[in-house]
Amino acid sequence: MTRALRLARDLAAPWGALAAGALLGAAVAMDGIAGRRWAHAPAWLDALHMPTYGAVLSFLAAGLGLTWAVRHREALWRRRYELGVGILLFSSHLMGIGAGALNPVSFAIALYCAVWLLDRLHDPNVAFRASGFTAFVAFFFVCTLLSMVGRPLLEVIPGLLATTPKLMIAIVLVDTLDSRARVRHATSMMLWAAAVFATIGIVQVALFYFANVQWSLAAINYRFAYTPYGMLLRATGFAHYAHQFAPPLDVAALMGLALAVSPAGHGRRLRLAGLVALTVTAVFASLVRGSWSALAFGALMMPFIVRPERALVWIGLEGGLLVASFASGVLPALLRGVKSLSEVSIVERWSLFRAGVDAMFSHPVNGVGIMNFARYSPTIERLPVHNAVIQVGSELGLIALVLYAALFLRTGARLAQAMRATADRVVRSELAGILAGLVGLGLVIQGEPMAYSQFVWIYLALGEAAARTVLDGPA
Repeated sequence: MTRALRLARDLAAPWGALAAGALLGAAVAMDGIAGRRWAHAPAWLDALHMPTYGAVLSFLAAGLGLTWAVRHREALWRRRYELGVGILLFSSHLMGIGAGALNPVSFAIALYCAVWLLDRLHDPNVAFRASGFTAFVAFFFVCTLLSMVGRPLLEVIPGLLATTPKLMIAIVLVDTLDSRARVRHATSMMLWAAAVFATIGIVQVALFYFANVQWSLAAINYRFAYTPYGMLLRATGFAHYAHQFAPPLDVAALMGLALAVSPAGHGRRLRLAGLVALTVTAVFASLVRGSWSALAFGALMMPFIVRPERALVWIGLEGGLLVASFASGVLPALLRGVKSLSEVSIVERWSLFRAGVDAMFSHPVNGVGIMNFARYSPTIERLPVHNAVIQVGSELGLIALVLYAALFLRTGARLAQAMRATADRVVRSELAGILAGLVGLGLVIQGEPMAYSQFVWIYLALGEAAARTVLDGPA
């Protein structure tokens, strides 16, 4: 067989599968987006219409990826963790694709953990690097198990199954992000993913306002914000709703801002400035007030993170700015405008908060059960508490609440300690960026039910790994 024929044979299968998958995926996707059946679809194709079209695309992508991976397995294995982190972080923005627990991030977590396990089986002499962070996560998992005591299993098993993989990936990430190069790669992937999906959100809103094309994976009742100016489409990207879309972009915007004002080359500063512009615009287009507030407060705290030695100067400048904005009427006008977006939502969140506090003190030992707050929820939709800390306290008990808060405080303290411990300005700026993102994440979860969000646990692991490579040294 000639070389040309061998090349044609090798390329025919993957590229043929790619073409077929692309055509089928595009057809199913367009059918789902348009919200109608195919014009000439025969009856036997109804099976393709039933599942979420994202699940179909996910399986197609997995098959195509496997075909390519088999051909390049040696090169992929050498870069297995870098590739796995990229897949994990990009898939975290695809929560609107899939059916329940069958979503891209679940497959990404399973893939990453499988690679880690295969690596350990291949070389059993590699020691598992347990740490204080590992112990905190393990104790938190014990609290999730205790929350099941005295509860009907059918009510709490789904919550346990949904939460356990996220705790596992946090432990595995801390073990595998064991060098500055891997931490830097993970940080870069997080920023690139945010830039890509922020752009998608902006395009989504632009299509609606300029071309009257309504493209969104969110349910109809979550697509729009009801404001005094009429119904405004929310940017949701590939998420189920805007409150799922905006928080990771908040974090990326604050990370990018901290890195941009730190030592960096001209080209890198331009890229970071572009990232900040994209993510801030997308957060604004999401019309999520909690993310707006977290972004504003995070930006105010930024100088204390990047230049803490000038704290008194920053306090004076920001205090003067605050007084001037109040005196001029600018800040009160902004607050009134933000409040007017949806006053019903404020009342609903406050009622959820009060119900969560009541449930927490009524069941202080083990809460009402993991993800089992629905029966105590005062809302018609049986929503969870829109505050991650109270969500943990009400569902898992006061001990879990203390552990959860301690995880954030410990990770932040370790990052600050690592910043003081290193003389490398570049490393210090990277640590400052991760710390700024952690502050933003801590702020945004005060208004969102994100206690068990995969992004929260991935980011906590990134913060611990970044601090660990400086304080404890690389593996």
